[in-house]
Amino acid sequence: MRKGGHRQGEDYPGVRQWIQPWAEASGCARTKERQVGRKGEGVVRTQWTRCDASVELYTVADGGHVWPGEVVYSGGGYVTKDFSATNTVWDFFRSHPGATQGPAQK
Repeated sequence: MRKGGHRQGEDYPGVRQWIQPWAEASGCARTKERQVGRKGEGVVRTQWTRCDASVELYTVADGGHVWPGEVVYSGGGYVTKDFSATNTVWDFFRSHPGATQGPAQK
């Protein structure tokens, strides 16, 4: 649903339309894009810049609802092996630590 559409009686926004309110809430001014992964593979990293909080989007051409970098095919599109969603998400959260409000540790 990268571009949005209509399924099972519901309208769904495209992923860029869905993420735009997050970028606006973070005060982002513009975007920059660059290819990641192998040449010709169609993996694009979009970063919103000049933000109060980081906003990023990775798009895999023809990816569908699959988890990039995994060895098990979950169906629904192309699975890239040269870009790991797991590592990318982990790296993002590691480089953007936030305050935790959980219970005090003993």
